[in-house]
Amino acid sequence: MRSPRLIAVVYLKNEIVVQSENFSKFYPIGSLKKTLEYLNNWGIDEIIILSIDGKYNHTQLKNSIREIHLPITFGGNVRNTNDIKKLLDIGIDKISFNQLLRQNPKKILEFSKIYGNQFIVGSIDIKKNGNYYFEYDYKNKKVLNENIIKKIKSYQEYGIGEFFINFVDKDGLGKNLDLKLSKKIASSISTPLIVCGGAKDINKIIQFYKLTSANPAIGNLFHHFENSARLIKEQLFSEFKEIRDPEYKYYKLNNLEKILGRNEN
Repeated sequence: MRSPRLIAVVYLKNEIVVQSENFSKFYPIGSLKKTLEYLNNWGIDEIIILSIDGKYNHTQLKNSIREIHLPITFGGNVRNTNDIKKLLDIGIDKISFNQLLRQNPKKILEFSKIYGNQFIVGSIDIKKNGNYYFEYDYKNKKVLNENIIKKIKSYQEYGIGEFFINFVDKDGLGKNLDLKLSKKIASSISTPLIVCGGAKDINKIIQFYKLTSANPAIGNLFHHFENSARLIKEQLFSEFKEIRDPEYKYYKLNNLEKILGRNEN
């Protein structure tokens, strides 16, 4: 089994990077440019930038990604081919669609035919209501009462190249990814799947990947633990005997506890 991609999720609100918790609390982290520089320098494989409020400064985004040599997905109120062209021109590799996917999936199919489905990421927020899970409309704060697996399967018809699902109830809490539902979703669709919400313990992240084949994505962990990306890379290399980062040979293998202990002194 190949090593998963190390995917970092960066949330923007009011054009600054924030930490999200349950899609309801947001704590400022800092500038987008500095955050992306850190992720780029420490060997992240891919970055997903999501504008929570749909606002972004095009010039700021352009300047922030100029020196980033990684695949970048962007999501945030992208509505038409003009929006897409502007993002492509500054170096964005893929576009994530959330609201538009729900409101007008035929538009997504149109984009897929123009740009290819490898360019299209279908973003779906999932929230638990009682004992069941449903798609969640963040903008209108509304749970959509449809079977979530059937809904995701239906979205495959609209040219989605990859799904990105985010568990609202686990967002920002570090209580581990939702294994049970993610496994059901992954086995029900033929489209590659990225799962976010709750990732913290690297051993459980690896177990999640092995059991679901869905690629985990990580957000808050990278903001609060020094050398976190590097340490995760080391663990992935130990587990899968391969690494996606060609510069890994320059890393020094270290014990997690020793590094954290040294940094705290």
